[in-house]
Amino acid sequence: MTEPRDLEPVTGAHGAEALSSVAVAEWLLFAAPDTSQALQDWRLTGTTVLPCGDSFSAVRIPAAVVQAAANRREPAAIAERLVDALLGGPVVVSTDGTSYFALTPSAGPVRQLPAGIEYLGQSALLMVPRPDLTDPRLHGHASYWAVPMLEPGNLCQLDAALQLAAVGRHRHLTKGTEQ
Repeated sequence: MTEPRDLEPVTGAHGAEALSSVAVAEWLLFAAPDTSQALQDWRLTGTTVLPCGDSFSAVRIPAAVVQAAANRREPAAIAERLVDALLGGPVVVSTDGTSYFALTPSAGPVRQLPAGIEYLGQSALLMVPRPDLTDPRLHGHASYWAVPMLEPGNLCQLDAALQLAAVGRHRHLTKGTEQ
């Protein structure tokens, strides 16, 4: 599939080991319809588009809601809160920084989502950064891992991601009405 020389991972801000980064990359690449193209995209741009629904799905949470849930605005402080709230599950930040994507196991249709929260399941596409892109100061132009996937298949619990979104939305709305 991939050769170690193809991925050349770098230890990220959260201390993920290089070998784990390669294993995570290979696991993510299983979702790609064209592994060679996905790997080339990672090499050229640092990101590739992967389909949701089989290996993983995702919960899209607006950045303002995540910031409210974390009671923080700085990326490193938000990441620390996300690690706690999502039990170390992986979270990707969009290229423009307006959304966070908690990677979850695939599930059927999810009902009762908080307003503004989106579940990306079967046939949805997600821009996924290389596993070594974990520091927004170094990779500010690209999507990055706010919380990296430390082991292949280690995902957020869907209920934890939805709880984070609900708490953040409530705090965001409450803050907005108090001003």
